[in-house]
Amino acid sequence: MTEASRVDTSGALGGGTVSLTAETTAAIGSGSSLVADAVLEGDGGVVTVEAAQIDLAGRISARGGAEAGDGGSVTLAASESVELSGIVDTFAARGDVGTLTLIA
Repeated sequence: MTEASRVDTSGALGGGTVSLTAETTAAIGSGSSLVADAVLEGDGGVVTVEAAQIDLAGRISARGGAEAGDGGSVTLAASESVELSGIVDTFAARGDVGTLTLIA
């Protein structure tokens, strides 16, 4: 993804699903973001990135709703390596924090 790319599947009552798959390298640049937040109520969504190599310098967010809901889930699955210098956010203001799963 380029430096200013954004994929956003957020919803007022729950986050959506973002799936990014690459054969070799999935690079999420420092100004890029993958977002699956619940805005008002509901659980954060699901974000999955799969590739041989993952380079996350940007932001991935699957937050729970501001009024109610749990954080969502983020999975980074790489057959070779994961480089994580960006931000993964599964916070929930009024619920349980979500999960980050790293598979390498």
